[in-house]
Amino acid sequence: MDRKLKRLGLVMALLVTACVMNVNAQTQRMMLIESFTNTGCVPCAQQNPAFDALLAANAERVAAVKYHTNWPLANDPMHLANAEDIETKTEFYNVANVPTAIIDGNRYHSAPSGITQNIINQLLDIPSPIEMQLRLEADTLSNKLLVSAEGRATASVGGDIRLFVALVENEIRFEIPPGANGEKDFSHVLHKFLTEASGQKLDYLDVGQQFAFNFDCELAHSQDLNNLSALAWIQDFNTKAVHQACKCNAIATAVSESGQTPLQVYPNPTEGFVHIAFSGQQVSLFNMLGECIYENDGERELRIDMRHYGPGIYVVKAGNQTQRIIVK
Repeated sequence: MDRKLKRLGLVMALLVTACVMNVNAQTQRMMLIESFTNTGCVPCAQQNPAFDALLAANAERVAAVKYHTNWPLANDPMHLANAEDIETKTEFYNVANVPTAIIDGNRYHSAPSGITQNIINQLLDIPSPIEMQLRLEADTLSNKLLVSAEGRATASVGGDIRLFVALVENEIRFEIPPGANGEKDFSHVLHKFLTEASGQKLDYLDVGQQFAFNFDCELAHSQDLNNLSALAWIQDFNTKAVHQACKCNAIATAVSESGQTPLQVYPNPTEGFVHIAFSGQQVSLFNMLGECIYENDGERELRIDMRHYGPGIYVVKAGNQTQRIIVK
């Protein structure tokens, strides 16, 4: 199985992105939608346009991944690229028909055409007992793709809970349809799991308990990093209930001639915490009145709770670099 990733041609040492969900007590949920499809499935081609539009309209709160089965068309190229992982997930959910969409493991299990905005809104209102953070880095000097997933329980979580971390190709396009259903454009395609396809086992999570895992794989020549996302979710392996999900898109940042890593601010806009990565200079945070409201010296990465300062526009400065932060 070819699990290679393509190295970008531009000069850079680091790709960084992160998503964070932090709320006291119960945490805002990010929804996970897993779907099963195939290039020989005519109903898939009929339902995917509206389904993809719904995913796009809810991109900020929905993490999506599509698994290409080996039926009805056995030589679906997206299945052949990663048959083992896909077959493991197909068996796990006992999927017998395509297209099939599954929301948060056990909250919806039917055709994608049955998912409405109202259903998404209702399920997103269910709070999560876990807050999560996902970070994606690609070091082109060492030819390594690095993913870290960490989180904290805001309520007790028991059962056979497992962490899943996957890489997803945002878009795959063919000049000629690769299958009988006529589709040429495919989205949210599973590239590979960084955990096992059956997940990474976690211990019982008590209130306030934290977890952290790091994963890496080689960079090579078959994947555009700008087209790559990382997804993570926490799931009860027995009930299939997904407690929380998280996703990150890769953002390329060039390295300056001095080798200084550019100032990184994410997520931006934010409703809570913001991460600031830089090259070790003093960091200052200013409000729109020009008042310095925060200073820190000597660290390479900060995590600031912007809820202390309220909604508005702020400016962060590190050395001779500045960026705006929008707090909702």
